[in-house]
Amino acid sequence: MGSCGSYTFTYRICEILNPNNCDEATVTVVIQDLIAPTFTAPANMKYSQQLIVLSMHR
Repeated sequence: MGSCGSYTFTYRICEILNPNNCDEATVTVVIQDLIAPTFTAPANMKYSQQLIVLSMHR
């Protein structure tokens, strides 16, 4: 759901007084949706052979 997945970025940081003193690092962020969606239907809904999802709540 949404923007789940792995995101990787590289950044570089340098010392202010010595701009040639720099270092780089790579960061990986993993976003997971661990909450299963729930489905609700009105009590008076008539069921047929088709499934119609009226709303999804997290």
